[in-house]
Amino acid sequence: MINSTPYQPSAALSANAQPQIEELRMPPEPGMPNRQTVRVSVANEHVFPTAESFHKLADSLGIENVSVSIGAPHFADYVTPPKNVWPVSIHFRPDLPDEKFSPVQLEKVNRFDQQIDAELQRNKIVDLGPQ
Repeated sequence: MINSTPYQPSAALSANAQPQIEELRMPPEPGMPNRQTVRVSVANEHVFPTAESFHKLADSLGIENVSVSIGAPHFADYVTPPKNVWPVSIHFRPDLPDEKFSPVQLEKVNRFDQQIDAELQRNKIVDLGPQ
């Protein structure tokens, strides 16, 4: 006889189990940073402080030859209240002729990636990008 008990997804998870979300990012190639471009979306009043934070952190880590850009605003209906947000990004350029990063530059860029969220929080800047 076939078990006729219907499947109940809640029964498959224990009371304390949390669904795990995996990041869908490919690991970087050798000689490349975790992220070559860091992007955030911020409110109007945080556009220039964000760009300044990007420059200051890059300078403090000794990272040269970066490009900070501010994109066109877009309406974000996923924030409360809905409003225009601005994309701000920093792009790191390789320092070796073969378009790779030297080990020293690679470490600096990866440290930037690890520290930028805390730097933005210190400056009371919130990334309004979709989560």
